[in-house]
Amino acid sequence: MKRYLSPSSQRGRGIVGLVLELARAETIKNLRLPMFVVSTLVFPAMLFILFGLPNSSITLPSGTKVGNLLIASFSAYGLLGVSIFSFGVAIAVERGQGWLKLLRATPMPAWSYFLAKIIVVIIFNILVVLVMFAVGYFLAAVRMPTWQWLKLAMVLILGALPFSTLGFALGYWASPNSASPLANLIYLPLSFASGLFIPLSQLPKIVQNFAPYLPTYHYGQLVWQVAGKAEDVAVLLGPASGNTWTHISYLAATFIIFAILAIIGFKRDENKNYS
Repeated sequence: MKRYLSPSSQRGRGIVGLVLELARAETIKNLRLPMFVVSTLVFPAMLFILFGLPNSSITLPSGTKVGNLLIASFSAYGLLGVSIFSFGVAIAVERGQGWLKLLRATPMPAWSYFLAKIIVVIIFNILVVLVMFAVGYFLAAVRMPTWQWLKLAMVLILGALPFSTLGFALGYWASPNSASPLANLIYLPLSFASGLFIPLSQLPKIVQNFAPYLPTYHYGQLVWQVAGKAEDVAVLLGPASGNTWTHISYLAATFIIFAILAIIGFKRDENKNYS
């Protein structure tokens, strides 16, 4: 840990090296925590096996297998968990442990901590996608051309990044004790109400009407458009609200709004500790 905190290391390697070293240390730390690995990598795959696998072989009218859409849904759910739950709660816990105060006393700029966290989020997003794709391919016989697998992975990973700022905001506004329950209150309702678990067409009308205002709904629409044909998505999930640019705009707005909230929370925490 001392390697990326010492001034001599900073002079020798530069800020980029420090950020990468912090991200490397964070990644190794998380991989050594069994509960983190289980909740982040294993749990989404287990949910797919329990709830998605029995219906994955059904073929929709235009030829798309339901498994294609379900693997996209549960992958999106897993990536949301990385940003909102795993890292949002982790930031709140680190605040409570005084880790951020220690970093504040080092020569590292504050933004390097956030950048390192985003790198770690991307690393674990990639791992979740690889695990989910392997489960879909070998257990559910999900088949797509190589370009479609790659495009789906790209949309899943990039589309999940706006929720990293939601995690940062949660980490700075919630206390260490309340962060985990609050993350569940955000994470699970957003996933259910957006159709990631149950098709929107099967949810109450009030939820169907409210879903298009949720960023997770637009994230789901983007990944479903890649995983299957538009008409099949409409059959299973109901007609989409808005086009691709609408979905991207909602996610961009989510990134900006929660980034502002995270910065305000960071400044608030900084003033509380150092004013």
